[in-house]
Amino acid sequence: MKTMNDTKKIMLVDDDCMFILIHRRMLELSGITAEIQTASSGKEALELLLESEKAKDALPDVILLDLTMPGMDGFEFLANLEKLRIPEADKMKIIIVTSSADPRDKARLTRFKIENYLQKPVQREVLLDSIGLRAA
Repeated sequence: MKTMNDTKKIMLVDDDCMFILIHRRMLELSGITAEIQTASSGKEALELLLESEKAKDALPDVILLDLTMPGMDGFEFLANLEKLRIPEADKMKIIIVTSSADPRDKARLTRFKIENYLQKPVQREVLLDSIGLRAA
């Protein structure tokens, strides 16, 4: 299991500002010292990843990704991420965090490298365990 210091960057990708606020706070209160990036769409998340690559900055260790977002949703994000072939992107842990209970959504994800599939609302311990961290 990773320690708090092994995780350097976490990206939250969700169009729900309350999700972002709550989960950012949940992570901060857990003692995580990682940088927390946020994106409100798949498109914005891809742009942040490309900026990091271009600037030779570290990619996120973990991406918490919603599936249902306007514009580019989580499925499109995953497909586009594969096409970009960003070096080291395969080392990112992608965790789906969604309100969808549709088994077809889960089935659509089988072609992607997904670490976990969580349904909202997510309890702190479950979130941290999925990331691979222990609660403080």
